[in-house]
Amino acid sequence: MTTVYDPKKVTVIYDGMVITGFADDSMIEAEKNEDNITPHVGVLGEVSIAINADNTGTVTMSLANTSPFIRILAEKARANTVAPLSIIDMNKNGVNVGGTEAVIIKPPNVTIGKEVESQEVQFFVADYTTD
Repeated sequence: MTTVYDPKKVTVIYDGMVITGFADDSMIEAEKNEDNITPHVGVLGEVSIAINADNTGTVTMSLANTSPFIRILAEKARANTVAPLSIIDMNKNGVNVGGTEAVIIKPPNVTIGKEVESQEVQFFVADYTTD
């Protein structure tokens, strides 16, 4: 059975804005900052598991330096704007990622060359969720 993935079925929303102008490489990378559990195995083999309460995550977007959102997101970073971030994947078996409290870690780097370049924007998400 063939599964079809369509990147046009992925929508990124930050602070009420639908982000556009992604680079031609990886659009989005998202990950939880810590493991869900910390295992402990005693010298005699007894196993204990500590639940990790850290539900933070990091989301990295690759935007083309021609994206109109480079300047907007740089302004949001300088203002330390905390806002909702949602990555909605409407593909079959798609995973939605985000949180209600996301902030841009630092303004995107400036990349200037003879071709369209990729610029990364990294978000810290205080209440990271996936579904």
